[in-house]
Amino acid sequence: MSAEIAKNATANKGNDFRTARKVSSLEMDENTGEGNQQKKQQTKGRAGERNWRRGSNSVGRRVHSPRHDFEDNDKYKGRMGGGMALKRMDSEERNRNEKLLSCPDSVTRISDRSMFYKTFELVSQIGQGNFSDVFLVFSSEKSEKYAVKEIDKERMRSKLHFVENEIALLQRCRHRNICRLIDAFECRRAFFLLFDYAQKGDLFETIRRIGRLSERSAAQITRQISSALAFLHRRRIVHRDVKPENILLGADSTAKLTDFGLACFLLGPLYRVCGTPTYVAPEILTQKGYGVAVDIWSLGIILHICLVGFAPFHSSERAQLFQQIVHGQFTFDHPNWSPIGTKAKKLLLGMLTAAVAKRLDAEKVIRSEWVMAMMAQSADENVWEAANKG
Repeated sequence: MSAEIAKNATANKGNDFRTARKVSSLEMDENTGEGNQQKKQQTKGRAGERNWRRGSNSVGRRVHSPRHDFEDNDKYKGRMGGGMALKRMDSEERNRNEKLLSCPDSVTRISDRSMFYKTFELVSQIGQGNFSDVFLVFSSEKSEKYAVKEIDKERMRSKLHFVENEIALLQRCRHRNICRLIDAFECRRAFFLLFDYAQKGDLFETIRRIGRLSERSAAQITRQISSALAFLHRRRIVHRDVKPENILLGADSTAKLTDFGLACFLLGPLYRVCGTPTYVAPEILTQKGYGVAVDIWSLGIILHICLVGFAPFHSSERAQLFQQIVHGQFTFDHPNWSPIGTKAKKLLLGMLTAAVAKRLDAEKVIRSEWVMAMMAQSADENVWEAANKG
């Protein structure tokens, strides 16, 4: 396990998810190999609105997804628990992925930015990250609200190709449980990614507000995100940052996977250490090569949190947290497990096994006894009803 990783990051303190907070990640400096905390730029509402209205009238252009691996991504990632220091990829892996990205279908269109301001009206700022701000906008033409992610080029600097990589991936991923990228716009100072608006926010805030979900609600989320992962994995795409902050909730009880900044095509074993510590799979930490199974591990951590309100592996010391994850041993001794049935526990053991060959895949999670049994119950139950009352 990399000593730099253990040295440079901050784990969640305590095991109660309701006390958890979203924090910025760390990233590995490409030259020195040392972790450095990205400073969060404070943008207040009015300033954000001024930025929103400013910009050049650039014209649309065709943008080739740059000849960089989707996997080679050291951008800011993660909030809850922080992100991770990153490992450089080997030259063989880079060459294999460059061949994929040189194909004609790796071309994506960036629309004329001036059309954006003719179509959408700013409502409010609803989110903020190291390199981007998220706004709620309204289309008078369609009488619909949307979310737009504004990515500041100055803050991203040399990492702009990561944005184009994310756009290219999202435009290929049309699925009910993947947040839909409607369009992408570019001006001289920023990218604008237009998404469907998730009225209920993200799963992180929901669990933090109510503590834990019912078994059926947890099963519904597990089934929907497993469906999204099965879709991605069939296409040899690995997400690598599945966590509650990246699961958006719609008013119709639909969970949608979002934020593909660390996603990549899988042409062989991956070695880059990345993700969010609480949810990272053991094979990422051991750096012996990994694949799509890392997403199932992350979803298993989320299921554990949904059911009992805390993660199976937790420590204030990053090195100790990673040791727990690599060993993959956890128990059901906590009192919160007493009302949970054996089928749910059996599924968790299948998702959170450190032995990759024995870990369930997304299709098997969907067809598991527990998920099938929970889905057979009241089909009209609204997953977010409890959250709305909380």
